[in-house]
Amino acid sequence: MVAAAVAAHATVLGGGLIWLDHAHLGARLALRPPAEWAELFRQPFAGTGYYRPLTALSLSLDALAGSTALYHTVNLALHAAAAALLLFAASALGASRRAATLGALLFAVHPIGSLVAGAIAFRSEALVACGLFGLIVAHRRERPVWAVLCLLVAGLSKETGLALAPLFLVALALGPGRRSGLWLLGAEALALALALGLRLGFAPAWSARFPELVAGQAVGTRLGAFAKSAGAVLLPVDRSICDAFPITELAAPLALAGGLLALGLCLLGWRGRTLGLLCVLSTLPSLQLVPTLRWWSPHYLYLPAGLFLVLVAERLEQRGARAYAVAVCLVPLLGALSWKDGRRYRSDETLWRPEVTREPACREGHFYLAEAARARRDSVAALLHYEAALRSRPGVLAFVDLDATLTNQGLVLFAQGRWAEAREAFEAALERTPDELGRRKLRHDLAAVSLASGDAPRALRELEEEIRRPDALRESLLLHQKARQALEAHQLR
Repeated sequence: MVAAAVAAHATVLGGGLIWLDHAHLGARLALRPPAEWAELFRQPFAGTGYYRPLTALSLSLDALAGSTALYHTVNLALHAAAAALLLFAASALGASRRAATLGALLFAVHPIGSLVAGAIAFRSEALVACGLFGLIVAHRRERPVWAVLCLLVAGLSKETGLALAPLFLVALALGPGRRSGLWLLGAEALALALALGLRLGFAPAWSARFPELVAGQAVGTRLGAFAKSAGAVLLPVDRSICDAFPITELAAPLALAGGLLALGLCLLGWRGRTLGLLCVLSTLPSLQLVPTLRWWSPHYLYLPAGLFLVLVAERLEQRGARAYAVAVCLVPLLGALSWKDGRRYRSDETLWRPEVTREPACREGHFYLAEAARARRDSVAALLHYEAALRSRPGVLAFVDLDATLTNQGLVLFAQGRWAEAREAFEAALERTPDELGRRKLRHDLAAVSLASGDAPRALRELEEEIRRPDALRESLLLHQKARQALEAHQLR
């Protein structure tokens, strides 16, 4: 199982820092030195609105080696571990050895795992899967210590782990088999209380908001996204990662297809006993029942895909040796697709260029292509992509970090000497930036525009609040000094 996962996704080992990796690792927002590891449990993840201390801790451990290759190796190892744990979890839930092996093998090589194996920032998905699959095994085998450890891994790696863990435990309790002992249930309850207490005590307020959709569109777009998700698992021809998704009416063909597929999954789940119920429960986070930044993404499907593929393997086994053999023949085909997909994660260019070509409304893709162009000092291409990232297409839901896009657009305009346009971008970013440090840096940028355009008095006014602070930004202190010198020189003339 481990060998199959590694072989199918080995091309990700040649990847670099892409997408969210630049903020999490390049800017070190998710990293802390060993002396500050305890602080990871008392602060948001990477300066975001999320609380994922174990994900940050695992990244900080890798950072000690200072090698991008190690980050990718650990990601791939975690995916392989998730596939192996799925095998044990399926067996613990009553699947035959053949069905459990086939399901876990399909999961190990399926392209749905490429993003989790290839993009370091999505390590949390593999950690949650390992935690929840391990929890199933520990619960069924009455291992309180392992159940606690697995529950904490799931609950402190990502929000979905904490949400799904109690649902999984309820499903396991309702399933057939002997009743769980009080020691096990008590240990699991304490672990849940600890994870929830840490989150309530230190997690930031949830900042995501639902898009403004009428009732029919809200349901239809969710069903449409479910149809796309089903296609990504059942027929992985379209393996895009872009979140851009059309607003879909309830009566639209895509929504109707999604509704039928959802009913089919529920029926399969009902017939699949506890395993089926767990599969249905694991799809809930992908339905936007709680608002998230991206309406659709393949990483939402990582956990449910594993459980679903075991259910499929059970049905194929029941149909006889020929159906089972056909499924086994799919393993190298899926592995070849994953091998090919792994090459995408070498750079933002190789990842996002095909995405924006296929879907110009992919705003996040345009942002990272702009960042790549800015890094190679191609200001013309950078501005074109920033403008595309800022452009919202009617009827399409697509996420982009507007604060970062406007700020970095302003920096490129500033470098070109386009002061008025740079100021406009910085002011727009300031209106949207919630965190105080980000606002301080933007006020510094606005003062830099004022000084560069010859308005030293305005620059001094814009820096006045910052220089009074005991922790004033060093660059702002230097800029303030330059503005004073410029003003004095002007007064002497």
